[in-house]
Amino acid sequence: RDDPTVVAARERASQALVEGVRAKTTRTGRAARLTGVAAWSLMHGFATLYLTGALSDSLGEDLTSTARDVARILFAD
Repeated sequence: RDDPTVVAARERASQALVEGVRAKTTRTGRAARLTGVAAWSLMHGFATLYLTGALSDSLGEDLTSTARDVARILFAD
């Protein structure tokens, strides 16, 4: 928690989530914060599945595109 590199990375990730939530939803306050946590949890799980080899090769070779497609599900109406 005190490592400056980790603190900076955490702040960048948090800012990206906040901006993503603002861009994709009208939620505010606690609902917006919970949406950010949901997005973070989703992407963290996706990255963990990828890094451990648990994702199917049938998802395609473009990991960034696949991650974006997965994240869109969170904001689907």
